[in-house]
Amino acid sequence: MGCKFEEKKKMDTDDLHEAPLEFDLVENSIQFFDKNAFDQAHGVYFSEVDSKGKVTSDKVHLVALSRLLYALEYASRFDSKYEKQALEASDFFIKNFMSKDTLGTYFFETVEINGEPTMPDNLGIWQQSYGLGGLAVIHRLKKDKATLKLLHDAFEGYRAHFHDARSKGFVGSYAMDEGIQHDDKTLQSILYPMSAALFYMWEQDLENRAKYEPFLKENIALLLEYGWNAKLGWVNLKFDREWRLCGKENNVEPCFNVVPGHNFQLGWVLLQSSTFPFLNPDVQMQCKKLGTAVIENTMKKPIWDGSVSNGFYSEVNPATGKILSKRKTWWQHTEAITALSFMKVSFPNEFKSLLNFFRDNFVDFKGGNEFFFLTEDNSPILTEPKGSMGKSSYHVTEMVLYINQNK
Repeated sequence: MGCKFEEKKKMDTDDLHEAPLEFDLVENSIQFFDKNAFDQAHGVYFSEVDSKGKVTSDKVHLVALSRLLYALEYASRFDSKYEKQALEASDFFIKNFMSKDTLGTYFFETVEINGEPTMPDNLGIWQQSYGLGGLAVIHRLKKDKATLKLLHDAFEGYRAHFHDARSKGFVGSYAMDEGIQHDDKTLQSILYPMSAALFYMWEQDLENRAKYEPFLKENIALLLEYGWNAKLGWVNLKFDREWRLCGKENNVEPCFNVVPGHNFQLGWVLLQSSTFPFLNPDVQMQCKKLGTAVIENTMKKPIWDGSVSNGFYSEVNPATGKILSKRKTWWQHTEAITALSFMKVSFPNEFKSLLNFFRDNFVDFKGGNEFFFLTEDNSPILTEPKGSMGKSSYHVTEMVLYINQNK
């Protein structure tokens, strides 16, 4: 979430703007849910929808709804028709997803369409980050003090449940009966607080940026120190409390497999971070240098199906470089296109080729939205849903936002 970080006036979203490049991808993605998954009686979208548009459960998932709100709010800047359902779904979100315990506000991760929540045993950083980001989207839509107060309270609860004041950074999970899980630290527990929430909150909450800057600085420092394994040329994924990498032989052989999409995500998050005006110039330069190196390195890897114009495979053993899955994944390709949008001077043809591959193969212009997986020969895997706990319209919208930021 977010846009280029430079001092600017707050955008008045009541004033519509000319539709951006690739906006048809955002509309095509959203309209799948408008057509198939919006429940008029409750004013919200069902989350679980198969590839043909059939709703498969009465569940509404936090991440799916937050990500759809993100897409709706972005689309509403260019077409007012998206605002009404975004506001309706926002009301459902505030009424049914927000809760509190002794540490403060947190979000239910799944509720039924009637508002009945699934009571959690654990809270995950992935879901809670997007809950926080969803609430930030709602504040941008409503622009009222009441929602801003909810957002600040939720951020304090988020800090209390996940931040490790001793060893820095955020943990991946909080157990309701045991508390913070200090040894559960991952690349995602660094990235998700930034890209899903803090980027967006810092951008729009102009009077309270000081709330967020210490945590952005801390996570950026962690990414620079621990996020990239230069020896292997892949991201580091799993750590203990002190940010020691899990693995063998002095951390040379990690205990996890990797996906190229995380390399691309790390690269563009670092490049985006390099534009923060509150970072000192040395840190800005470190972000730019490492982000560029990560993307350049990944572009050279043998992950491609013949060429960039045919996409890349989904999973790799980082120690051996062996391809573990030749399926191709929609979200990984949006991360790669986003990364290349930051480096179009270096990779102009690759950016165009991969975007064209995504449009031609992942995007379902007939049925709406995007296919989750493609086979090696680029056939869509129709058994995978278009709507699920983590899939709605977010990834393609984020990609379009950054394409236009970097045009």
